[in-house]
Amino acid sequence: MGESNWTIQSLKEHFESVLAEREKRRDEQNHSTLLALKKAEDALEHRLERLNEFRAQAIAERSMFVTHEEFEALEKRYEQRHSELEIDVRLLQARVVPIIWVGSTLVIAVVAAFISHIITGTP
Repeated sequence: MGESNWTIQSLKEHFESVLAEREKRRDEQNHSTLLALKKAEDALEHRLERLNEFRAQAIAERSMFVTHEEFEALEKRYEQRHSELEIDVRLLQARVVPIIWVGSTLVIAVVAAFISHIITGTP
C-alpha cells in the first residue's frame, strides 16, 4: 500500500472546501430558483390584474345590454305603436284626400272665374 499524503488537517480542509463549494452552488441555484419564482409570480400577478380588468369591463358592458324579456316587451310596444301610427296615417289620408280634392276644385273654379273676368270683362 502506498503512503498517502493526507493528514487529518488536510482532509478536514479538503472536505470543508468541497462542502463550501457545494453550499455556494446550492445557494446560487436557490437564488436562481427564487428569481425564476419571483418572475413567474410577477407574470401571474400581471395576468390576474389584466383578467380582473377584463372582467370589470365585461361587467360594465353587460350592464348596457337589455335582457331578452326587456327586448320582447320593447318590441311589443314598438309594434303596437307602429300599428296605431299606421291607423292614424290611413285616417289622415282619408281626410286629406277629399280636402285636397275640394281645395283644388275651388282653386280651379277661382282661376276659371278670374280668366273669364279677364276675357269677358264682367265682374
